[in-house]
Amino acid sequence: GFLPTQVTFFTQANMPCVDPKGMILLQDRGYMAMYPSGNGGLFHALVENGILSDMKTRDLRGMVVHNCDNLLARVADPSFVGHCMALQAEVGCKCLRRLDENDELGMLCQLPVSHRDLHGNMTQSERAVLIEAWEVGGDVRGRRVPGSGKFWLPFANM
Repeated sequence: GFLPTQVTFFTQANMPCVDPKGMILLQDRGYMAMYPSGNGGLFHALVENGILSDMKTRDLRGMVVHNCDNLLARVADPSFVGHCMALQAEVGCKCLRRLDENDELGMLCQLPVSHRDLHGNMTQSERAVLIEAWEVGGDVRGRRVPGSGKFWLPFANM
């Protein structure tokens, strides 16, 4: 087991619930409906709560994160963690091939981003991004690669 000094609990922020048109939903008269800020909010919370600073102080070099949507996820799967370490990957993400355009799975894609390199020069590269199903319209979710029949966004987050 772990010593109490090796375990830290923290909270992440909540955000207002909105409908597809961006209108804030109410929980009750005069009270906004709220939900946890999601996967992206986790990393902000790690910074805001001093967790990343603490990890650096203790020379911890990695973490395993999985979402609560996958109740069957193998926490800290040693084969997957070992595979990521052997590849010296900055990030690893288990995914599966999408089979249905109406699934509610987050999709993995690459987006072009502009950023400054170590010398301050602007450069272009691609960044892997997880897009939640509700963020993508059905036309994009169901788009297929011409001639292959495969989804344009073929991989889903597990």
